[in-house]
Amino acid sequence: MEIRNISFNIYADTDEEAECGRKAIIRFISIMGQHGAMVSGKKIADAVSRLNSSPFVTSQIIRFFKEKEVR
Repeated sequence: MEIRNISFNIYADTDEEAECGRKAIIRFISIMGQHGAMVSGKKIADAVSRLNSSPFVTSQIIRFFKEKEVR
């Protein structure tokens, strides 16, 4: 397995906010790697599928993303 670069769209009010999200994802992948947990495309797809298969978890995720941000 080798490292591959991917890109995707994310909602953000500014480029700085989008960059903050990008860095957070990179940091998450790095931290998981430091613990010996490889974040692969297959595992991300499986994790998202599992999260979506639980109505309670899905409702909590939707609720979190619908919350208004305090600025």
